[in-house]
Amino acid sequence: MEMPFAADVERSVSINGHARPVDVVVIREVREIVAEALFNAACHARAQTVTVEVRSGARALEVVVADYGSGFDSRRDVESGYGLIGMQKRAGSIGASLTVESRPDAGASILTRVPSRRAYPICLGFPAWLARWFSGPRKRRGDHRPPVHGSSLHLSGFKDD
Repeated sequence: MEMPFAADVERSVSINGHARPVDVVVIREVREIVAEALFNAACHARAQTVTVEVRSGARALEVVVADYGSGFDSRRDVESGYGLIGMQKRAGSIGASLTVESRPDAGASILTRVPSRRAYPICLGFPAWLARWFSGPRKRRGDHRPPVHGSSLHLSGFKDD
């Protein structure tokens, strides 16, 4: 997606932490949140500087989009903008939190924080949501029922095949 930034807008991207595979659904939703935040910075904020920071940590994947433009009253305007509402819905759909900080004439910052249990796949070769689906419900203490046939995950080519 091409952003409508003027040629003189300073842009930067930084990536911190260890490279890890990220769940495909999380990638899609975070990408759309970042695209909307960049679109808002370009079209509404008249920003002269825009930064994107990706932090891959043990507890969460965090992405911050900050602009140093006109800003807005985040206490009032967050619930009125369709783009911000859409970002909140996307974040909620992946179990992430979305924090919007802004003040008039002070720029804006959008932080998307995805907990690691949702951001990073838990089983090699499978997205996290698929691995969770295969693992089924967890047993409670004292629940000694045998597993239902067909509910276990079998990966061919691994030890014990």
